[in-house]
Amino acid sequence: MAVSRALLKRCGFRGYIRKLQLLPYSCQISHISSHPFQFSHKQQQCSLLDFHGAVAPAPVAAAFSFNQIHTRNLSTTSVVLQLPQIQPDVASFHQEQPSIQPHGNPSFSGEQGFFKHGFSAAYDSNFSHSAVPFEIASLDMQTLGREMNTCLARENPMEAVKMFEEWKSAVNGKTGQDNLPNRALFNLYLHSRLKLGASYQDLCNVVKEMEDADMPPDLQVYNFLLRAIFRQRDSLTAETLLAKMEQSGIEAQPDGDSYNLLVVLCALDKRIDSALKYFQTMLRKGFEPSKMTINEVILAASRLHHTRVAVALLTEIQDADKIPMLTTCAELLVAAADVDDAECASLALDLIRQRPTGKFTPSLMFDEGTLLAVLSTAARKGDGALTDKVWDTLVKSLGDQQHPSPALYHARIHAHSAAGNLTAAFCGVEELQSAYGKLEDDTNGQIFSPFSSLRPLVLACLRGGAESLDAAYYLLEEFHAKKHVIALASINCIILGCSNAWDVDRAYQTFQSIGSVFALRPDVHSYNALIAGLAKTKQRQ
Repeated sequence: MAVSRALLKRCGFRGYIRKLQLLPYSCQISHISSHPFQFSHKQQQCSLLDFHGAVAPAPVAAAFSFNQIHTRNLSTTSVVLQLPQIQPDVASFHQEQPSIQPHGNPSFSGEQGFFKHGFSAAYDSNFSHSAVPFEIASLDMQTLGREMNTCLARENPMEAVKMFEEWKSAVNGKTGQDNLPNRALFNLYLHSRLKLGASYQDLCNVVKEMEDADMPPDLQVYNFLLRAIFRQRDSLTAETLLAKMEQSGIEAQPDGDSYNLLVVLCALDKRIDSALKYFQTMLRKGFEPSKMTINEVILAASRLHHTRVAVALLTEIQDADKIPMLTTCAELLVAAADVDDAECASLALDLIRQRPTGKFTPSLMFDEGTLLAVLSTAARKGDGALTDKVWDTLVKSLGDQQHPSPALYHARIHAHSAAGNLTAAFCGVEELQSAYGKLEDDTNGQIFSPFSSLRPLVLACLRGGAESLDAAYYLLEEFHAKKHVIALASINCIILGCSNAWDVDRAYQTFQSIGSVFALRPDVHSYNALIAGLAKTKQRQ
């Protein structure tokens, strides 16, 4: 039912109110243009003008229902207007806020109190105000705790701190006695101060006040203190505090969170021995380390090159969800290569290769320098299994469109030769020739030279004397019989091995077999390998 402007002008504002009370609650205001209440339907914005001309803005909706006269604090000013109760259609300008229940704090549901004195400087659409304002000093401890918890849940710790401090400094109007907080209120206050960035010393002052009130700190208070110490990166103070917790009563004994905080803090301070000590204590007491704790300990061990510590720790981890981060595994791989720890390098590669791949999983592109260092470690340790893992990882990382560098091929051949696996070494030479055999620049001479880059294979063929040289030659003949491609560089290595053994006859027979058996043509390295044997024996003809 629409109300005309004529009726408004005849009755005035108060008469208009009296007539509106006779109308149904669902009536809709279409156009009202009269002082002191002005409404613009297009902008959907209201302005409340007091009788002295002061403006008190407040957001309202386009649909209203009128009820009995009611007093409501609608603005930040001290003026409270006697107006009809305006119940906005809340859904038209904001949605109802969900109930939030933070871990470890009390929670409640329903409308929250609107605090009149010092806690809300302006109307907040995210705050659900109660209908009747009340004094903070008159609240009981349970109600104050609920209100402080609500502020924490809505990420407003400053409001919770103000509430606690005003309530604590006031006298209860109902009882006439000073307000004395209990342990739960002190914990909420410490939590709020911690969220606001309070220092460890500031929280200690609050704890001292609790102790003076005959409330010794419990586990929750100590964990708040540990978090404050964590921000300052002071692991020594954290150790002292944990020792105090262990010597306190049963309510203050450290839990898994306490140990996780201390272990991570020691790891960040590069105090790996202390981190491992508390890590072992945590496991002995049955507390489960978090993924962050394991990651930080492994990272600290990697950066300090304590690879054996990392291996021992990773061996104990059976849960696949506790695998360290990808970057941490990569740092561990580099550290293992630096100290020639083949077992640690193999374990780090396994962790990297076992990580699930998916849309949101970051991919790790290995640089050739890292893999070259790991291959060198495998060569020095004679670890053929590590060599295969590195090469498989390298091939998958590069894809089919790019070949590894010659240095990587040489490191692979060196590793297999050091492990005594001549079959794999000859296959590596074959792959090297397939990738770089048609190269026509100056480096081609060094890539396939048995005197420099392929020298480890020469030494592997010579390791057992004449029998080892014959075994290597017969292995190439067997490959040739199976229609495998034989690399000329492999035959040259056997020739040079015979020359280094001062066995010119075997060197010459192997040289002749290049054309007669393998149907190849000798190159400059073939002639140089044979000449080296002739020079040793001083045979000029």
